[in-house]
Amino acid sequence: DDNNNSTFTEDYMYVVGGFTSVRQSFCADSSCGSATNEYRLAMDDAWVSNDGVSWVQFKAAFGSRNSFPGRGAHAALVIHADQFKANPDYEENDILWIFGGETSRPQNDDVEYLNDIWSVELQVEPCCRKNNRGEDCRSSSNPLKLEDIGYCLPRSFDWVENRFHAEWTGRSGHVVIYEPASSNNAFQQQVFIVGGKNGSDVFHDVWSWDLRKGEVWRNDFDSKQWYRSTTDAKFYFGPGQRRAMQDDSVSAEMSMPYEHYLTVDSELGILKRIFLPLPDDDIDGAMNTTFATGKLLISKDDIDKMTALNVRTIRDLANADLYTVLKMRGFDFLWKTKNIVSNICYLRSLSIAFVNKCKLDTSHSFATTTAHSGMHRNNQRFGGSAVKISCGFGEDSEPCGQSDWDGCTPLEGITRVDVHGLGDVTVPSSVPDPLRDLEMMNCRQVPEERYFATGAFLNGNIMILGGKGGEDQTVVYRDVWSRDDSFPHAVIETKPLSRTPESSFLFVSNEASAHL
Repeated sequence: DDNNNSTFTEDYMYVVGGFTSVRQSFCADSSCGSATNEYRLAMDDAWVSNDGVSWVQFKAAFGSRNSFPGRGAHAALVIHADQFKANPDYEENDILWIFGGETSRPQNDDVEYLNDIWSVELQVEPCCRKNNRGEDCRSSSNPLKLEDIGYCLPRSFDWVENRFHAEWTGRSGHVVIYEPASSNNAFQQQVFIVGGKNGSDVFHDVWSWDLRKGEVWRNDFDSKQWYRSTTDAKFYFGPGQRRAMQDDSVSAEMSMPYEHYLTVDSELGILKRIFLPLPDDDIDGAMNTTFATGKLLISKDDIDKMTALNVRTIRDLANADLYTVLKMRGFDFLWKTKNIVSNICYLRSLSIAFVNKCKLDTSHSFATTTAHSGMHRNNQRFGGSAVKISCGFGEDSEPCGQSDWDGCTPLEGITRVDVHGLGDVTVPSSVPDPLRDLEMMNCRQVPEERYFATGAFLNGNIMILGGKGGEDQTVVYRDVWSRDDSFPHAVIETKPLSRTPESSFLFVSNEASAHL
């Protein structure tokens, strides 16, 4: 089989489905193929071996319609019984799972990408079946046999469809990773699906599911996604919680964690300025503080003005051309100003800085990258030295056009510029440095679109290695990613005594560099 899925558990190895090439020269070329025209057939069989030599087919090919349809490039996983018995919703036996994949229909010459989930309960390992006299239980060192089906191995009709259509899009070539129950996840098992492709797209999304019947799959950075945090010596693992403040702002500490991670395609309307906690009355040497809060950087009225110009995201604003920027500055008609967006040059400078901050190395050289970026201090300064241009400022110069100026950058020694079609436009004398707000904007980084990657759960982290992708789906990645769903949290452990010359603070955090 080609594109089958193999998985190992203890002393057993399972092979489920896959594709095989079929030639039947006695059929018409258009329906069954010939010696020069073969077609791909999706298999629905399942095999197992405990020595790698002798194999037992415990699910027949082209079997019951009540079982899973043939498929290839799917994902398979064996999940062992919950050894902690901490959650009654979980199965007590080992389970073999298959997720999605693609199936082909030779008669229609098409491919269907699946998002279903099937499972089968596995018997106790190693296989041990008594003889007819009820004695001499065989050890696992003996090869499995057909007679073991129904005793130590599941039967063809034991497969169960767990989900007909999961929340993620049908796909093949995805990777599935299992996070076992532990104290680090409040004994909640999780399965992750990353990447994959269908006939038109290659995916970079990440989905998780806690294996409980009736529970939905959660998409990373969605409001339903779970995260971990430790505050006041209390461990939390679950969905985000929102706490509204009296002035209609949102508590930055208790808001949804996914909101703290942005992409260049994030809506401008969610940009916030974070205000650090303010000290309350100092009682008995204790430091009492308010919550950190976040207030929107852009008013709804200004958002409406930018939306009318098709400027909706951080990327849109960073890439806005001269005339779009000038319209937002109010220069829409000759010698007239209207519909001015407040602080537009500062907002554009912040957008450009954020786009540069979140750029990833696309050289595909070997590298290790963390899925959620930390705080990176951008050494580039903004609003400093002005630039020079050779247009729009004298009788002998041509009016400035699209490629001459961006509409916001200060120009050395120039207060007005003649812009083609608009006339004189005032030049900002300076643009405030966006560094303060930039440092509070965390890059939402995920692996690039890929399929046929490899994944593992290692040292408490979900790891993704390599894969194929790119615009033509031929780029071979050699990168390594780790997923971090711990929400950074830092507190002041010790502080200077009041009315003393002491000046040292000691911070502690749940992650390295969370307090920098």
